[in-house]
Amino acid sequence: MEIEFTQDVYYSNKKKIPLSEVAKSLLALEQASSIAPELIERLFDDISVRNMSIYVDELETGSLKEKIQYYLTVGFQKNISELTGVEYTNIETASSEKQKQILGWAIAAGLIFSFKVASDKAFPNQEKPNIENQINITIQAGRDVTGLDAEELISAVEGVVRDNPRAVKGAVDFASPAKKEQGAYLSLDRETTFSPELLAEVPGGVIDEEERERVLELENEDIFIRATDKDSSKKGWGATIPAFSEKRLRMHIAPGLDLTFLSHMDIVVGDVSIFYRILSDGTIVRPHAHLYAVDKEATLKRNGKLD
Repeated sequence: MEIEFTQDVYYSNKKKIPLSEVAKSLLALEQASSIAPELIERLFDDISVRNMSIYVDELETGSLKEKIQYYLTVGFQKNISELTGVEYTNIETASSEKQKQILGWAIAAGLIFSFKVASDKAFPNQEKPNIENQINITIQAGRDVTGLDAEELISAVEGVVRDNPRAVKGAVDFASPAKKEQGAYLSLDRETTFSPELLAEVPGGVIDEEERERVLELENEDIFIRATDKDSSKKGWGATIPAFSEKRLRMHIAPGLDLTFLSHMDIVVGDVSIFYRILSDGTIVRPHAHLYAVDKEATLKRNGKLD
């Protein structure tokens, strides 16, 4: 299934913005909004975002206005509430307009929380009342559009932003054109406005964390199950994958895979992607796996359940 939505970006600058700045802001938005799929996955237990593409639909000069088109390819797991009797918020059954509101909110939330992370690092001893106020507004909007409580929203956004330092840098660079002109503001769809006072609390740049993100693709690999949760494909699953490391790492299960079948296996033979970061000293941090295909026959043989 593909979800498409459009978002207007507006810089209120009176002075002309150089083309190089426009290009940099667009690339920064792509970098900053890249966390939206992961945030949506954390909030909705029955969705997996397989891909997100971003395009410029319109570009107007003067006070810079950009119309950004987003395309997300998503997969849905069978509604978990049918299996467990527990009610989950389900983005699949939401109206098309509601889906777009959720996606737009995810991008705005990622930006404001990224501003806070960057500001806290640059100005650890200074208060940021305008950023804090906008966070409160954003979380209230998130409650209205998703139906989830504030604590769950805050935890999800903070976790995603913390795990993606490149998105924080992207958010800061995205705000740069408005920051460079006194009195200018930045808005998304005229609904979320980052005021001049708020932008003054955002630093002009961030220090690179010197991390490199990598992904390891493995096919027909032995995956040793260490923890299971038949009620969720996103939470509670753990595994060791000897081809990567003997240490246990958390694992997500792709929509459509049989959680009950997997929970009864000690070893699974399947295709898995392992995401991780490498620090400048070579240390591997935050590894996690995504199991997206299982060979059931090979799995049964590995567990001695098929002659």
